[in-house]
Amino acid sequence: MKTLLVIVIILIVLFVLACCLMEYINYMTFKHYEVGSSPFIAGYPYFKERYPREAFSFESRGNILHGYLYGAGGTKGLLVFCHGIWATAEDYLGLLVHFIDQGYQVFTYYNTGVATSQGRNLKGLPQSPIDLDSALTYIEGQERFQNLPVVVMGHSWGGFAAAAGLDFDHDVKASVSMSGFSDPTEVSLDTLVARFGKLGYVFRPVVALINYKNYGREARRNAVDAINKRQIPVLVTPGSGDDFIHYNFSAIMAHKDEITNPKAEFYTFSKPGRDGHNSFFNNDRNKEYNSKLQGDYEALRKQYKNQVPPEVTEDFRGKADWALATDGNEEIFNLVDDFYNRALSSL
Repeated sequence: MKTLLVIVIILIVLFVLACCLMEYINYMTFKHYEVGSSPFIAGYPYFKERYPREAFSFESRGNILHGYLYGAGGTKGLLVFCHGIWATAEDYLGLLVHFIDQGYQVFTYYNTGVATSQGRNLKGLPQSPIDLDSALTYIEGQERFQNLPVVVMGHSWGGFAAAAGLDFDHDVKASVSMSGFSDPTEVSLDTLVARFGKLGYVFRPVVALINYKNYGREARRNAVDAINKRQIPVLVTPGSGDDFIHYNFSAIMAHKDEITNPKAEFYTFSKPGRDGHNSFFNNDRNKEYNSKLQGDYEALRKQYKNQVPPEVTEDFRGKADWALATDGNEEIFNLVDDFYNRALSSL
């Protein structure tokens, strides 16, 4: 009896320690994301003259979120874009400007706890579809968008939103989920196993408990159920070599056989060098250049012991060939153009 009591006490202590560790990991993972001027990304300044934008804001669960509308006046549709974690929509402008050129208005926003949006932190992985729901609610209340078909696109954390966000009842005509995960608890487990090995599986109930504490039943929202619920055209596009959201474990594609929506489509980026979490945004012309750009700046960081003077960074950015660095991948343009065109032509 005494031995059993000792075992129970040890298990309780280990569980408490696991909870403390997960809370710390959560804090570090989801702390407020301050946008810096990345030396590897062109950012809005490079696109500013050709693509003016309009600022706006809306409420999401008590926080005011900020964002931008590009291509005002476009008549093809309204494309709502959901950014990834530790990123903003400006990081994806090399992709998004293509759709502005195609006649879409592009609506982007910062999630809760990102950049100028309110929120002490990002809260957690279940947050991205909630913020998308708030964005779509705002859009539906704006007369200027009433006659535009709404399509959604997202990457990574935003790819989860683009799929799981279909659980909410909005008039979305089509959605593209790039490198999206299916379930918040599952992808957290995937990350923990990658970090701690098989010991990571011990944390599964702790992750589920923390998500439930923060979101209640909404923590159970997942991409597969939402895709099946709405029965609208959905395109799932992962990279076969994704080492962040693993193709055969936590990616939506890993649950392909569970998706019964007849309008769901699947496409895997499998070409070496363009099969990663976001490498399919690049093409053969700029893949090598972008790697060189990052390598050159890493050399500067080493030279200045991670304290690169602002004027050195500015000089580095001034010499970069941003036209080449932001040149997009025709494969993804053609894929998504065809998908959206077919979805909208059937209306």
